[in-house]
Amino acid sequence: MKYSLGLLLLAVLGLWGCSDSNQNASLSGHPADWFTAHRATTNINACGVCHGADLKGSGAAPSCFSASYDGRGCHAEGPGQAPHALDGSYRNPANHGPDAKADLTSCQACHSDNPTGGPGSNPRFNVGIESQGGTGCEACHGANLAHPAVWAGPENDVFHYTAANIQQACTLCHGTELDGVGGNGISCRECHAETTNLTLDCTACHAYPPDGAADMATATGVAHRTVAAISSHGECSVCHGVEQSTNGGELSTRGAYTSADHWNGSINMNSDTQYNQTNFGCDAAGCHGNDTGHQLSDSGLPVALGAFGTAGGSSGAPHAVGPDWLLRSGHVAAAAPSCLGCHVADGSGSGPSCLSCHTAGDPLAAGAQCESCHASPPNLASTAIADRPNRAGAHAVHTPLTADTTDCSACHAGAGTDTVNHYDPAEPASMQFPAAYNASAAASFSGNSCSNVSCHGGVTTPAWTNGSIDVYGGGTAACRQCHKASGETNSYASGEHSRHLGVSFITCLSCHDATVLQNGIAGNSHFSGLMTAVFELDPQQTINTSIGYDGTTCNTAGCHGSETW
Repeated sequence: MKYSLGLLLLAVLGLWGCSDSNQNASLSGHPADWFTAHRATTNINACGVCHGADLKGSGAAPSCFSASYDGRGCHAEGPGQAPHALDGSYRNPANHGPDAKADLTSCQACHSDNPTGGPGSNPRFNVGIESQGGTGCEACHGANLAHPAVWAGPENDVFHYTAANIQQACTLCHGTELDGVGGNGISCRECHAETTNLTLDCTACHAYPPDGAADMATATGVAHRTVAAISSHGECSVCHGVEQSTNGGELSTRGAYTSADHWNGSINMNSDTQYNQTNFGCDAAGCHGNDTGHQLSDSGLPVALGAFGTAGGSSGAPHAVGPDWLLRSGHVAAAAPSCLGCHVADGSGSGPSCLSCHTAGDPLAAGAQCESCHASPPNLASTAIADRPNRAGAHAVHTPLTADTTDCSACHAGAGTDTVNHYDPAEPASMQFPAAYNASAAASFSGNSCSNVSCHGGVTTPAWTNGSIDVYGGGTAACRQCHKASGETNSYASGEHSRHLGVSFITCLSCHDATVLQNGIAGNSHFSGLMTAVFELDPQQTINTSIGYDGTTCNTAGCHGSETW
């Protein structure tokens, strides 16, 4: 009888201890809401039946000094001790706010009327904090609010999107789908296009771009006119440090730069824009010179200048700065006024002069294209590096030899217009030969000469900038600048070449007709088909008729009778 009364007493005290058949650390023997029930216990000493006399787990149940148990924050300092300071300092938002944002459910466990409720449970945080009248967090936050009543917007600088467990904590009151259904909080979809990635719908607050109509952002609205249609403005980021991303409107920042707060009660402006707070314009910015056409209306909000970064980074340029900007797709379509505000011809502007690249003509002239940088072919008679990209070199000689006189890919493969390689500032220009021009080894350019190029017979060429080959007047020495005795497809290894060229008065042109070599036959000349390994002009067709060559033997007057070649 005494044993039964003892059990009854423990039950009255709220201690549903371990049963005789379950002497272990499980929750067996406790009610389903054990977490709530154990807080109501008035006789902590009775807990020792299962948790040990010292409540440190020397019995069958876990220690009451555990910092956490079953996914809940507990009492690292022992029963009756909260997992935070109890001297009043924790009420400071700066102290408890970060913990609540990191895991609101840790607050819910002790301070709500539904400590274990999940999404859609709508807990009230009205438990504890006896010195505040026993109303829990509601003493400051109000009913059903675990955060400031205004948690995003011009009224303060506390932002809900810095919470770490939105999908768990916010769903407690804003509905399981964050759509407000079944919750006592508003639908998050009023601003967010969708609530998985929480992408923003900018049009929930204002037109995109703002069109001047009064909206949630400003009382009067600011008409941005066609500013967002100008590609160099990079949507909103160039001026405000934030923009819509390409995945449906997520609020994002430009690159690695410091983020501008989207909702802090101020109009955030990049210092790079040199925004004029007197006339509400960028008329003093380097990107517009003195363009008063970029003045807007007064938003009615204070301006907060900051280094939020622009599309041009620390340069302050209204466009990306780097090799990609050199592409025609990056800048050729820009309107002249927006370029000339920075890129003054004499180099006195904030940006480099366009003429540092466009040395041969007006880049804005219709049809300028290649001719705005170099003549076609380049024709400046200079060897100075500073005179590139229009140095003539041997361009004029080589241009007629390509299939198309505007096709430079025979030597500059992969470096055509609108490729970054085309604007490579290194010396020499980007050189890459198609494999078809390889001789017995890979063709290359080094220093000032080409090597292993099939059209030069694999022989290292004269200097590109000032070298030359007198093809038709230089005799055998000139021919040997492209034709080796052997080893290449155009070598003169056949027949009796070596014997004849060993005679001092015999040259290549003694047997080969210079006129035929130069003018060709039926459209094929000495230099036809330089990309192929065959002779489009059969060498036999270039033999002087005076040689009397019949394809097998020569019968040359003054030299010898009929001899087999």
